[in-house]
Amino acid sequence: QTRALLTDVPRVHGAHINEVLLAAVARALHRRLDRRQFALGMYHHGRAVTIGNLDLSRTIGWFTAPVPLLLEVEPGVTMDASLSHVKANLRAMPHEGIGYGILRHLRAGADALPPAEIDVLLNHQGTVAGDAPGGLFTAHFDEREYAQLLPKFHLPWKLAVLSNIADGCLRANFVSSRYSRRTLQAIADAFEDALRELCDPLRTQ
Repeated sequence: QTRALLTDVPRVHGAHINEVLLAAVARALHRRLDRRQFALGMYHHGRAVTIGNLDLSRTIGWFTAPVPLLLEVEPGVTMDASLSHVKANLRAMPHEGIGYGILRHLRAGADALPPAEIDVLLNHQGTVAGDAPGGLFTAHFDEREYAQLLPKFHLPWKLAVLSNIADGCLRANFVSSRYSRRTLQAIADAFEDALRELCDPLRTQ
């Protein structure tokens, strides 16, 4: 299933992994919290976005860019339609939204600005293991990881979805100080259902 997520879904839908995960998160929140509109935050990692003649060849490390996005979920639509909607919203932002951080932090008095109010943050870190993707993906609430992560952050968002590809499997952890364990597990289950709705038909083709 993870192989289908990383190869078949992009081939059929022309979507990046962040777009797929964001669509699944939005669907899960809509189904479990009964809301249509969410203020979402997404981290970009890497060097995919370039501006003008900026030369990054002599730099090392990640360029992490948080991007806020207001997303509305249409009730009753398929995951294919939800993914198309998310793609359109993300790709309408110039340079994938990197300008938000530039404008926010380089303007005078930026330190005094309050942080954007975010319902959920998606932080996908890509592949962190060398195995080829092919196993089942899992979406779960890990109580031990929750206990370790939460004290380290003063979270300005209600929910954080931390994901990566490890040992050939997509792993997503749902971290929050606002929602109960039961609610987090329900959101994680709905997230996994949304991904299966996209991936399962492609695995049978």
